[in-house]
Amino acid sequence: MITAVTMLLPTALYSTFPVSQIDASVLTFSRGTSFVLFLLYAGYLYFHMGSHQHLFLSENEQDDVLDTNESPEFSKPQTTGPDQSNNFAPSMRLAAAMVATIYCTELIFEGIDEMVETFKFSRMFVAVILIPIASNSTEGTSVIASARSGDTDSAIRVIVDSLLQIGLFVIPLLVIIGWCIEEPMTLYFDAFQSGAMFLAVLVVNHLLRDGQYAYIHGAMLISL
Repeated sequence: MITAVTMLLPTALYSTFPVSQIDASVLTFSRGTSFVLFLLYAGYLYFHMGSHQHLFLSENEQDDVLDTNESPEFSKPQTTGPDQSNNFAPSMRLAAAMVATIYCTELIFEGIDEMVETFKFSRMFVAVILIPIASNSTEGTSVIASARSGDTDSAIRVIVDSLLQIGLFVIPLLVIIGWCIEEPMTLYFDAFQSGAMFLAVLVVNHLLRDGQYAYIHGAMLISL
C-alpha cells in the first residue's frame, strides 16, 4: 500500500499542476522517496529474517522448529561452524545465471519491436503481460507447487515477497541509477497504470485479510 501511494502522488501532482511547473519537483520527490523506500525495504528484511522471523513461518515449519528444539540430539551445543568449503561452486553458478539473465533480457528488449510488428501486439500488452509472466516464471512455479501441496501460506508469502522486492527495491533502484547516470527517472506512471495498481493492491489486501482462501478467490482474481 505504501508503494502504491508513493506512485500515486506524482500522478496526482501531474494532474493538478502544469507539467512545466512540476517536473523538477516530481524528480526531487522521486529521488527522496526512493531513499525512503530503500530504508523501508531494509527494515522489512531485518523484520522478516531477523527480529520477527517466527511470524513468517508456516504451520509445518513451526512444527519442525518445535520438534528440532525438543529433540535431545539438537540440545547439545554445536562446536563446529557451517562448512564454507563448498560455497565457491554455488557462487559461480549464481554469477553465471545472473550474466545469462542479463543477456537474455537484453535480447528480449531488442526484439520487442519485431514482436509487436509480427504478432500485432501492443507495447502495453508486452510490457504489462508477457514480460512479467516470463520474468516471474520461477516464482510462479514455486507458487503453483506450494498451492498444489496445500501450503497456501507459503504460496502467498512468495507472491508478497516478490511484489515488495519490485516495489520497495527495484523501482527505487532504477530511479537512483538514473540519477547517477544523469537520466531523469521518476516514480511517475500514467493515470491508468497507477489506478490499476492501486485497485489491485486494494483487492489483494481485502482477499488476504481473513487468511482463508478458496477456489472462488482465485476465480475472482483471474476475472479481474
